[in-house]
Amino acid sequence: MLISIIAVIITFGLIVSLHEFGHFLACKGVGIKVNKFSLGFGPKICGFKKGDTEYSLRWIPLGGFVEPAGEMEESKDGGTPLPSGPDDYFSKPWYSRLTVVLAGPLVNYILAAVLFTSVILAVGQPVPSEQNIIGDISADMPADIAGLKPGDKIIKVDGKDISDWAGLSTAIHAIHDREIKLVYERNGEAGEVAVSPKLTAVGDEKMGLIGIGPEVVYKPMPFFKSVAMGTYQCWYWTELTVTTLWKNLVKMEKPDLAGPVGIIQVVNKAAHQSFSDFFFLMALISVAVGFFNLLPIPLVDGGQAVVFICEGIFRRRPSAKVMEYANTTGFIILIGIFVFATYSDIARIASARGARKAAAEQQQTTEQKAVAPAAPTQPSAE
Repeated sequence: MLISIIAVIITFGLIVSLHEFGHFLACKGVGIKVNKFSLGFGPKICGFKKGDTEYSLRWIPLGGFVEPAGEMEESKDGGTPLPSGPDDYFSKPWYSRLTVVLAGPLVNYILAAVLFTSVILAVGQPVPSEQNIIGDISADMPADIAGLKPGDKIIKVDGKDISDWAGLSTAIHAIHDREIKLVYERNGEAGEVAVSPKLTAVGDEKMGLIGIGPEVVYKPMPFFKSVAMGTYQCWYWTELTVTTLWKNLVKMEKPDLAGPVGIIQVVNKAAHQSFSDFFFLMALISVAVGFFNLLPIPLVDGGQAVVFICEGIFRRRPSAKVMEYANTTGFIILIGIFVFATYSDIARIASARGARKAAAEQQQTTEQKAVAPAAPTQPSAE
């Protein structure tokens, strides 16, 4: 429990704090005065003032915030604040403010590249093993629900002998409309489970998946190649996210989003596996935070970037009415995403618990039948 709490604090605290630190550095770089910079939220534990900025440490260690001078003030008509000094936020040209809003996501991507590179340098380049041994199991997928574990060797699928991972994946991918039997070896002993592959879209194809991955072996990599690979990971995961969301939109499919509950679950799992898994997951979350903040949604960095770019193109700031509608729309969108993601997390957990209970009851019934005494033979009528 303590490890899980520490892992969540480190993950969210580091990623969000560095995001805000990116805004802070950009403000300093373009000459915007910063009133407050805080690590954490809530009541202040301690702090000090240096120059124009009050620095503080607060009780809720899940991020931080930066307050540029003039950003939070309102004009008399409720529109864009009017600058009261040469170093206020809205006294600077649109491109300076654009630099500030983009600096946060940029730092998230830099952090992700550093973490990806560090993992590759520490353990090497991950290469999937060709052996038919489970290396990873996705939470709440059929394999996890059935009780399979990393290290299990799958030797049969529906009675068909399996000798390598290619044969295993081919056999499972072809099935998605019925239950199958898997025979496995664990610690020298054989076992059998029943699973129902879940029909899942992978690229342009749909196939049956049970949520298992092969063992991973690591190949040592030189420094500069590790840096290149770590940086490429940022592009790869961003491109994958954009492609997946676009296909969901085109095909009118429900996106598979993880909310706070789901993220805490995977952080907890990674923290109990290895440091490399934990830091790799942190890098993935940092990419996700950076990408989300680049989306053109009002109230997030990407939405503000669109406003400042429009200001640069049309040479005027949006009216108070336009900003009011935009901010209201952005708030509704953000609340909708949060509610949908949280609902998806809860539904996923409830579904997994129900499936686990059904699997346990089925296993118990099978065991009872296996040990039940034979029924007595009825005496002959003759």
